This record gives sequence, structure tokens and C-alpha cells, in this order.
Amino acid sequence: MVGFQIFAVAEQLPDPDNRIVLSAERNAIGARRPRIEWRWSADDIRRAEAAAEDMRAALGSIGVGEVLPRRGRPAVHKINSHHPAGTTRMSTTPQTGVVDPDLRTHDHHNLYIVGGSVFTTGGFVNPALTDVALGLRLGQRLRSL
Repeated sequence: MVGFQIFAVAEQLPDPDNRIVLSAERNAIGARRPRIEWRWSADDIRRAEAAAEDMRAALGSIGVGEVLPRRGRPAVHKINSHHPAGTTRMSTTPQTGVVDPDLRTHDHHNLYIVGGSVFTTGGFVNPALTDVALGLRLGQRLRSL
């Protein structure tokens, strides 16, 4: 019998309880350290389990083989290798975001923010290419002012 491991990454739905906050702990210069409050919701787990079941059924239906969970681990193993995003979310209104579509903050006319923090949802793997694209777009916008 030949076996291999399937590793799948699922994007979670936005959850206002998942956030980055300042902790009471301070660093060497006295600034408060960030603390990530992040967890999988029951709905995220259900969706990931449904995707795993769909994969099991699809591979089984074409006779490729059987998908089994690893011994001692649940079918959905929540590995924490995510990139926090959305902490300064992009939106057309200040009620639902921090920056506008041009990456300018809603409350400071000359302050712009670029990076994964402006994403409205997280994505998959490294967000660096999108970060660079946003920076290039902002650079072009500022040159045109």
C-alpha cells in the first residue's frame, strides 16, 4: 500500500473576535506588545470538515483510494501558519474600515497605509505580492497628485 499526505489550507470567514490588541506586557523601550486573539469558529471548522469529506468522496468515486485522517489527529488539524490581515481594513466608509480604496485613512488626509492590514479578508500563503502591488498602486496615485 502506498500513501501520501494531503495538506489543505482553508480561508476563514471574517470574525470581529479575531483581532490584534495591545497587551499589558511592555517591550524593552516601554511600548505595549501586540497580542493576537485568533481562533477558528465552529462554522470555519464545519466548512473545512465538509471540504475534507468532499475530497474523500471525490477520490473514492474515481477509485483512486481512500482518504484517512492521520492517527491521533482530527480530520481538520488547525495548524497556525496564517498571516493576520484586516486590522486597518479598506472600506468606502469610516464605519466599516480604516482606509479608503486609495489607501488613505478616513480621518487623516495625509496618512496612507499599505500592507495586508488593509485586506478585507485573509487569503492563502504569502501576501507579499499583493502588498507590493498595493504599494505600486499607491505610488502611482501619489505621483499624480
